[in-house]
Amino acid sequence: MVKVEEGMTTIGEYAYDLLKRRVTKEIDSVVRHFLYSSEWQSLEERLDSSTDPERQQIWGPQYVDQLLLRDRDTSDPFNGALNERVFALQDANWNVVSLIGESGGVAERYRFTVYGAVTTMDEGFGTRASTNLANPITFTGRLHDIETDLFQYRTRYYDALLGLFASRDPRTYEGSAWSLYRYVDNLPSSRVDPSGQQPEDPENYTCLISKEVFVKEARAAVVCRKGRVDLEVFKNIVDPCELYCTELHERHHLVQIARVCPDICCDADEGYPYFVDEEVRRGAECAAHDLTIRCLDSYVKGERPEEKSRLPIPFTRAPDPSRCDKEAVLARRTKELEIFRDRYDCFTRYKDPADPSKK
Repeated sequence: MVKVEEGMTTIGEYAYDLLKRRVTKEIDSVVRHFLYSSEWQSLEERLDSSTDPERQQIWGPQYVDQLLLRDRDTSDPFNGALNERVFALQDANWNVVSLIGESGGVAERYRFTVYGAVTTMDEGFGTRASTNLANPITFTGRLHDIETDLFQYRTRYYDALLGLFASRDPRTYEGSAWSLYRYVDNLPSSRVDPSGQQPEDPENYTCLISKEVFVKEARAAVVCRKGRVDLEVFKNIVDPCELYCTELHERHHLVQIARVCPDICCDADEGYPYFVDEEVRRGAECAAHDLTIRCLDSYVKGERPEEKSRLPIPFTRAPDPSRCDKEAVLARRTKELEIFRDRYDCFTRYKDPADPSKK
């Protein structure tokens, strides 16, 4: 989104860098510049051509959008003196529920609908028409554009009134099998999506390094090796199509680990990263097995799986279906369905993967 108009009036104009980070927005002839961390956290904002900050934010280590404090220049005209400091309190879903002044008292409160429509309140819970502290960081710690009433979720804008993203998922149906606009799988009270591309559990994603493989009969796994993540195949898989789908499963985990714990292997020469919370791990395995089954389905039908790889390490091209051992692929699909159904009880999370014989 680069420009918003209402009739003949320009509401806002926006510019982005090569990484697709929004670096400026112009409202009422005032240009606001954003300076980011490597995690796309807004560290500093400046106005027009000034080299002095109009505001600065400090973010915490527990979550990518954990706002700790914000300093702001309230002078008119501003002079670069950051004379207002507030501290943010966030709930379990990382919604900013109140801002605390330097004296320790509540300066402003926020209430949200389940999908994020925000109501601003004073310290006594009285409703305010708008924020008195010029604070746009509210729902799940994301920036709210007052001029459009949209939240900026890094790669996409989100409409809290509709409970939908304003643009299609850049990962297409890899992100959701049912809708390209759906927000956090329609689970806004228990999930967040800081990137606009991958719903995540806000609390339970905890990564550890284990010296043991947590599934002893695993055919492959993500492994920490010399301070970086890699993929390891434990058992000899001869058929190239079956191998490709097996690797696809593990590379799905790679994406999850890279998003949640990008530095997991920095202090470990070897070991296996995994999600320590069992329910979270079950959900991750269900998603990965669902992806594997769909990959095998394509080969059963004699088709090459769609390649939508946005993975952090190189991935081999999907083999041509003519190279498949169809019996091996069918046998692996049967085993995958058994794991999907019995080990992880995935039918409570996903629809039954389609039976290729019925297509």
